[in-house]
Amino acid sequence: MVGVPRSKGCLTCRTRKKGCDKAIPTCSQCRKAGLQCAGYSRQPVFVHATATNNGTLSKVDAAARPWSSKYTKHANRPLRITPPDALVRTAREQLYTAYLWHTMTPKHQGPYNELSKQPGASWARAISEGCVTEPSLRFIAMAWAMGCMAVDNDDKQMRIKSFQTYNSAVRQLSLALRHDGSFTRDGLIMASGLMASFEMIFNTAEEPRVLAWGGHSHGQLAMFLIRGPAAFTSGDAHQLFVDSRINMAMLGIGQRKTSPISSVEWKSVPWMVEPKSARDKLIDAMLDIPALLEQLTDFRSCAARCGGRKLRAGYAAIDMALQSWVNEMGSQIQTFDYTVTGRPVPAPKTDAEFTLLNLSIIYWFLNMMLLSIKASVLEISGSGAHETLNSLRTVAKKCSSALLLLFGESSGLSQNITGLLSLSIALRYFLVADKSEQQSEEFLALRALLGRELAGTSVRQLVTRMGRGIDPLEWGRAGADDAVDITGWF
Repeated sequence: MVGVPRSKGCLTCRTRKKGCDKAIPTCSQCRKAGLQCAGYSRQPVFVHATATNNGTLSKVDAAARPWSSKYTKHANRPLRITPPDALVRTAREQLYTAYLWHTMTPKHQGPYNELSKQPGASWARAISEGCVTEPSLRFIAMAWAMGCMAVDNDDKQMRIKSFQTYNSAVRQLSLALRHDGSFTRDGLIMASGLMASFEMIFNTAEEPRVLAWGGHSHGQLAMFLIRGPAAFTSGDAHQLFVDSRINMAMLGIGQRKTSPISSVEWKSVPWMVEPKSARDKLIDAMLDIPALLEQLTDFRSCAARCGGRKLRAGYAAIDMALQSWVNEMGSQIQTFDYTVTGRPVPAPKTDAEFTLLNLSIIYWFLNMMLLSIKASVLEISGSGAHETLNSLRTVAKKCSSALLLLFGESSGLSQNITGLLSLSIALRYFLVADKSEQQSEEFLALRALLGRELAGTSVRQLVTRMGRGIDPLEWGRAGADDAVDITGWF
């Protein structure tokens, strides 16, 4: 028997190029890292030969080794070499990963070649690299790829395999979190985010139920807070944090509670190395919205209308920050504004244009939130809010016209998923806060999207999950005489 590697360590440590203490049943390295130890078994390679008197090897004749007929190269049959199963599995996973990124990214990017050469592929690269050392991330990435393949090929068996792989990811995540120090691993945060979106898109439950997105977001927030802001100053950790902040902001807005990452420290320390992007500055403003909503609640409950000055000052500070942001962006912010471009709004064709589209939608949503808060204060104070409400309606129409582009033919699955949250919020505005516009062109276009399918599931069902199990068309069923909370749509 030849060809056995000199290293006697477990397969996991050999793959990671780490020293192994060869403990039984699992090595200490794998235990400390929270990884599954692959064991110490080897696949032996047999060479059919016999030793001679002078110490050399000579071939054994065919009669003495009848088993060779199964493996020997024949003149009329080419030699077939079967690689070890671990190598085959790696190749298969690479194929699945390539298919996943091809499905997720906008179609203008063309066929998948190399992650490093794809524009805007930092997330794809980070996840692909993290899969090597983080089992939960590896399993959830494979579950996503299998789910996409099952939908595209109408393969029920592949769909079942995707759920089995998802369950493996959950088990691996649970196992990893039992170990001290697991919260320092970026791969676990990435895995949690992918699990949340997998549950939303591929959940097969017939009955509406509350999405687990909030639970995963709370888990991510907890891991951020334990590590502290200094842990996210550079590299994949920095990118992971800045991309996840919008989820943390939406959690605070939904709960009407100030987010713990809205402090000055959390808004400054992670950017000690990297400069803030245009998106980072927008999310800074969004993280201040929950504090305004808290103050608005106090303002409503106070008979003497105390706290109004502080509320107006907070509103003015966010409004000033947004105006500064618009000045930095210049005319770019008008690229997807139908009042400037006319109809139809031009579709994005490049990564930069999709990024600008998402920034525009976030900016308009922030304006809608601020205008809703201002209108509430004016109505509570007994002042007229008619002009403010008209401005709110105009911004809502801009936002609605733009978010339709996230569901265009050239958009990838990742843009579609991003569009789901925007669609859910925009529908709530028209159904809850501005029922007079339910026959407008913008609302009817949004409503038409509910009849489409996304990854094998109707958009209406997906939005229902995001709306805590309530059908979106039931959101505006309140009686005509019921008081309408202008901020109730977000």
